[in-house]
Amino acid sequence: MKTAFVSNSPLKILNTINMVVNNVENTAANTDVFVEMWFKNAEELCNKLEETKLFNKVYRCYRNENVKLDRLFDTLSYSKILCGYNFSDNSFLHEDYDQLFVGDRGLLGVALNYKNKPKVYIYDDGIITYSGNCIIDERTYKYPFINKLLKSDVYAFDIQKLYVNNKEFCKSTISKNIEQLPVLNKDNKAIDIIKKVFSYNSDSLLKDHKLIILEQPLESRENYNGVKFIDIIKQLDIKSFNPLVRLHPRQKDLVYEDIDMDNINNMWEIECIENITDKHILLSFFSTVQFSAKMLGNKEPYVIFIYKLLLNRLDGNEIPWFNEMIDQLKEKYSDSSKIFVPENIEELKDIIERLKNE
Repeated sequence: MKTAFVSNSPLKILNTINMVVNNVENTAANTDVFVEMWFKNAEELCNKLEETKLFNKVYRCYRNENVKLDRLFDTLSYSKILCGYNFSDNSFLHEDYDQLFVGDRGLLGVALNYKNKPKVYIYDDGIITYSGNCIIDERTYKYPFINKLLKSDVYAFDIQKLYVNNKEFCKSTISKNIEQLPVLNKDNKAIDIIKKVFSYNSDSLLKDHKLIILEQPLESRENYNGVKFIDIIKQLDIKSFNPLVRLHPRQKDLVYEDIDMDNINNMWEIECIENITDKHILLSFFSTVQFSAKMLGNKEPYVIFIYKLLLNRLDGNEIPWFNEMIDQLKEKYSDSSKIFVPENIEELKDIIERLKNE
């Protein structure tokens, strides 16, 4: 049996390692991984993956900027999709894959499915995976009716199971077969390999900072009101929390005056397993990283979602989903009062004052 994984983010690479090391669906041998090279440190991670010897091949997949894949015909043609990529090695064209693991509806997974007609497994891609159907979401999918009629694009997937890091939290409709990934604890032999691949530094800064400000780039968000994180933070009395700022991978030059920046920047999921505690405070817009501590490490830090302070309107399509996922997080917490969604800056200030006494 031969298996292919498509990974286009550090989280997917972490989950890929976890599955292969633990032989989920007989993936411990005869497995290739296709890494889409549009995230930070992708080349370094590919080199580290090759050093593990877990995979037969690590294929580096680059966007072909001269080819745009945005028409209906592009989603119907295996060869057309492949024209949208450049590969470090084309030998996969001569391979036959029996199993395909994908975390989203990216076209590279679609192309590999067209070519091989394998059994398809969906795997954890963060909070988006835990409700609805992140593979076939007709609200945001471009040609759902035609693709469904023709059984093309992701509608051609023969989905067997969904694998997630927290089965109890998952309400996805992708598959009736929702499976728990091997728990990422100290007994999991994948942890040491994951730490090596992601160059984990045991001198984590999170140990000495109670408030973690998790920045997000919001400029491209349609409903964004233009208020910057830093403008909100300046209005808060947070010195006693010894705050720390972690930038999003797409943010490079942002600087906070008088607040420490996380220049070690260990992979967040590993930090959640190793260093986040129930006493930490995680402040962000609305992000997978605010859920990871509970979902991966079963930790219950204080969590503050500030999206209401950063949007022009609160009637967009995303708001019901935000509310649904936050309600699910509250259900899983032993003390749901540790989760906050302030309506305005004054309410946020009150929350900060309250936490000073806890």
